[in-house]
Amino acid sequence: MQAGGRWLFMILIVAAGGFFYVWYVNHEDDNAIVIRYMTWDSARGLEPERKIIERFEQQHPNIKISLEPCPQGYEDRVIVSLAGGKPPDVFLWWNYPRLVELGALEDLRPYLDSDTTISLEDFYPNLVPIVLYKGKVCGLLKDFTPAILYYNKDLFDAAGIPYPDSDWTWDEFRDIAIQLTHGDTYGFLVDARDIYTLEMWVWSNGGDLMSPDGDTATGYLDSKETIEAIRFYTELYTKYRVSPGLAERASMGGGVNMFITGKLAMFVSGRWPLLQLKRIKGLRFGTVLPPHPKGKQLVEIIYQSAQVMAKESRHKKEAWEFLKAMADTAAHRIRGEMGWAIPAYPEVVKRLGFDKDPIERPFIQAVKYATKKPIALRTVRWPEIERKIAYGMERIMLLDEDVEKVLKEVAYKIDHGLE
Repeated sequence: MQAGGRWLFMILIVAAGGFFYVWYVNHEDDNAIVIRYMTWDSARGLEPERKIIERFEQQHPNIKISLEPCPQGYEDRVIVSLAGGKPPDVFLWWNYPRLVELGALEDLRPYLDSDTTISLEDFYPNLVPIVLYKGKVCGLLKDFTPAILYYNKDLFDAAGIPYPDSDWTWDEFRDIAIQLTHGDTYGFLVDARDIYTLEMWVWSNGGDLMSPDGDTATGYLDSKETIEAIRFYTELYTKYRVSPGLAERASMGGGVNMFITGKLAMFVSGRWPLLQLKRIKGLRFGTVLPPHPKGKQLVEIIYQSAQVMAKESRHKKEAWEFLKAMADTAAHRIRGEMGWAIPAYPEVVKRLGFDKDPIERPFIQAVKYATKKPIALRTVRWPEIERKIAYGMERIMLLDEDVEKVLKEVAYKIDHGLE
């Protein structure tokens, strides 16, 4: 420790998780209250968070923030800390039912009801239900991203195909993917293991994987609309061969690398690869809303994370002040300006011009189509449900089993707790 007690450096080594991290707390006042904040962000992703924390500490000299990055084994680390009765005061999370059912999260509704400086009404309306579970406000949004389709302009130009717009059908999309597939170049990337994103395709056809409360699969996973959607999606690989297989994808460095090197024309993802793609010199690409079935409307999926407060925090008043600062318009503006996130406030989006930028605009347009809650945010059973549906998808795609037969079997197993 430096003379005068100004800096305290801490090193934590976790053998089971196979990682270590270092953080510091700036103690200009040894009587300051220390709020522990844990996040899965790392490296450059921490830059906006540090900037927000610095702003907060300047405004609250009696509160110091212990930043605890944990990029590996994050969820296990949080669960262990909760079980041990020593969780961080505030931490980043996304799967709220899991922790609500454990009684581990502080309900933020009473704080919001008595605080006039922040309101859920200022966020995009379609994003608010995401952080609600069983009447509780689980957290305040840090960031979000819809699923958007990325396309390689050079491959479209070489094939003489016009760029897609944000109102195109599944049939148009499939025909384009077929035209763009030749040799070792593929039109689209089908990911059988990404069940979270699969929900978007199913919802857009009027189906669902589970009931609204997340308790029942039969009648939903095996419905006519769901079967049609999953048949369309899987046939892109099993029948039309517009997607590489797992081994081929791995040998080419993954989907994003295939896209960068001109071996993949289209893929669906959140905003995560955007900064990387923008840094690639000479890469010409565009973004567009995913397609929808003819005569039906796109229903979007939202990936998100929020700062939450531990039920066992010993400094809830100070934790609430910090939590607000990590989720207010200034924090969202900082992350947006640094390119790391889409602000969850319409006013910040407009101020930064995201709604005018041709690459960013589809992400903003997609929000109004996010009208359903993902299964992961409906029920604590998501890990089990995801695993069983993923196994069913592998049977369909790798073993060429009948879609309807497989989905009926998986629905039965989910409802009866069978493996």
